[in-house]
Amino acid sequence: MKQYEFENSLNRNSLPRAVILYGDEFLTNHFAVRAQENLPENLSTLKLYYKEFEFEEAKKHLAERGLFSSGNLLIVKTDKKIEAKHLNAILDITRKKEDSFLIMIYEAEDAKAKLTPLEKRGDVAVVRLFAPKQNEAVGFLKKRAQSFNLHLKESEAHHLLKLYDNSLLLAYGEIEKLAVYGETDERLQDMICVGQSEANILRLISLIVSHAPFYKELESILLENDEPMTALLSIIQVFRRLFMFNAAMRFNLPSGDFLPYVLPPQLADIHTKLAQKISFRQFCVLFELLSEMELLFKKSETREKKALLCASLIKLQTIFL
Repeated sequence: MKQYEFENSLNRNSLPRAVILYGDEFLTNHFAVRAQENLPENLSTLKLYYKEFEFEEAKKHLAERGLFSSGNLLIVKTDKKIEAKHLNAILDITRKKEDSFLIMIYEAEDAKAKLTPLEKRGDVAVVRLFAPKQNEAVGFLKKRAQSFNLHLKESEAHHLLKLYDNSLLLAYGEIEKLAVYGETDERLQDMICVGQSEANILRLISLIVSHAPFYKELESILLENDEPMTALLSIIQVFRRLFMFNAAMRFNLPSGDFLPYVLPPQLADIHTKLAQKISFRQFCVLFELLSEMELLFKKSETREKKALLCASLIKLQTIFL
């Protein structure tokens, strides 16, 4: 199903009871929320995110009879490959049981190959979502601002996107922060928004954790700030925050309980996703290594600190082999 067909079905409230989304991270999250808004009220809802997803648990929830609800809703967000037979089994249950609903965001590498064959089924909306173009991204930001009774000018929307290297996912979450001040001008954005610097650090850490090449992202960070020590301290700060997110998930605490401020929802979601990929043992090892790196930088007399930082991060990446 094409995106415009999906949107038309949403507007007509004529979606099938199973929806699977893949592609652009912002749009998959956005349309998952919209799809849920179209569903009946009082559903028994189970959310299985990333490592929480287990086929048997998902199947059991969809199949069980709801005693105090109008039906069952399963929401899945996962980057773990799901066997085709398991996907089909989940869809079969949803088709047969008329009060069961499924919304899935599938982020695994085999998404296109795995999901394309399911498009032939008439009981599921499989939608591939591509990153919005610049004018579409601006439209999303202006609509978000309107929901807070803010007037976001076209130039201000473009500036906010530029702060986040055109990441709509990050820029969208900052509108709520601007709403606290009741203004959206570029000066205020520069003052209170996290900006491209933090976005780059998050992308760098994501590449390190995924054991992917990270040199281009590191170069981008060092072009913005030529001091490798500053970059290292920023990396340490973000890893500490990820550890707090990881610990909070173990005790079911909201981020506002352990941070001095509440992150915008989209930014908090990125931290949560990253934190889930790092085990407690890996956090222990990486903090020991980060302490050694910081001490090495403070003692080092070499002028080649960029090379030293790169070598240190390569060593850090071995934790995630």
